[in-house]
Amino acid sequence: MRGRSVLYGSLAIAAAVLVVACGDDPIPTKPSEPSASPFAGIQVIGPDALSAGESVQFMASIRQADGTTKSVTSMPNLRWRSSDPSIVRVSETGMVTPSSSARGEATITADITPDGTIRGTREVVIVPRPVVTGTFDVTQSEGDRYTFTVKLTESAGAPATVTDLWIDLDYGYSGQCNWTAGNLDQTRLPANGTLSLGPLICGYAGAFDVDVAITLKDDFGHVASVYLHRLLTGNDR
Repeated sequence: MRGRSVLYGSLAIAAAVLVVACGDDPIPTKPSEPSASPFAGIQVIGPDALSAGESVQFMASIRQADGTTKSVTSMPNLRWRSSDPSIVRVSETGMVTPSSSARGEATITADITPDGTIRGTREVVIVPRPVVTGTFDVTQSEGDRYTFTVKLTESAGAPATVTDLWIDLDYGYSGQCNWTAGNLDQTRLPANGTLSLGPLICGYAGAFDVDVAITLKDDFGHVASVYLHRLLTGNDR
């Protein structure tokens, strides 16, 4: 009987110890939720089209959780990326530079690290700049006046529009004529095409030196200029 009493006593002590041990376990706590991001969104600001070799600074307009915005090019947790660095590269500060012979499209992305869930993008098209050359013919007409015909040729695959044309005879001291887009019959120079301008009447009998200056602008605002010079001979007069 004594052995049985000792056994029961030991079991009772073990049970008590178990109860005390269970009572010492820490109360489970609910994991704390991650703090909300101070940023709500990003807008990438920059042109939609760039020419090969042209560098442009892009901006990240960051909308914060309190509704305010700030525009930056760099900060510790802002990352810039290009979808195709072979077409266009972007620096750590948002400077975007197409390759020298690039054609095509790429996406510029600005995001907040480390998770990158807050981001903004902008599609960029790489376009050629117009390459324009020209020639002109001149004949004497109507007494002391000259008739000019100007021919322009575009060779880079970029259409352009004539915005201004000047003809100076004898460096402008003796005769100067100007035409704008509004008083030219044709102004559109097609990509890889030609455009004829004229007849353009200007000048006076006896002139010996002619300068022709033409200004064009492509569809993305890039400006091209053509300068032509010629000494008039007896056949022209």
